[in-house]
Amino acid sequence: MDYPTIDQAHKLLKKYKIHPRVIIHSKEASHVAEIIGKQVNLSLDITLLKAGGLLHDIGKWKYLNQQQELHAYETWRVLANEGYDKFGKILWSHPMGGFTSQETTMLGFPKAVDTRPTTIEAKIISIADKIRPSKGIKELQEVINDYTYSQRLRERYFCKVPGLLINSVLRIKKIWSELIKLGMNPKLT
Repeated sequence: MDYPTIDQAHKLLKKYKIHPRVIIHSKEASHVAEIIGKQVNLSLDITLLKAGGLLHDIGKWKYLNQQQELHAYETWRVLANEGYDKFGKILWSHPMGGFTSQETTMLGFPKAVDTRPTTIEAKIISIADKIRPSKGIKELQEVINDYTYSQRLRERYFCKVPGLLINSVLRIKKIWSELIKLGMNPKLT
């Protein structure tokens, strides 16, 4: 699969003038994706995981203050335009453990697409996006609590799609469990 190098990923973040706050989060997600990738008992491309962590939110360039729910779709669109279509589809599955095509329609995606992660790399990046050591979020229950009590997520996602909170928590638990079976440390240390 064709994907950007780490240097190219940094250049893309600059090209799209990604907000420094998003870059800090993306660097953290990249680091967590690398840790998980090294923990699981598979031969994974760690550079792909690191680049995915860096670029998973590049679509926020367009939606920094509004329509954040569309940033995953825009991430794919940006990367497809840069020549990384398949890589972009790995990254569009990072929010909420992915969405069904019905959920993407309700969220206002330009077309109905199922973005639930199907590859191990997509699952790792989806979880890495949710682990935020800088905010004290390192374990599954902390992720679930963050989802459950986040006013920001409620406004952007959960009030628009009935049952999305429950479905997202179930999807994230399933991905988390799968990664633990593959060797991920549940405390990510």
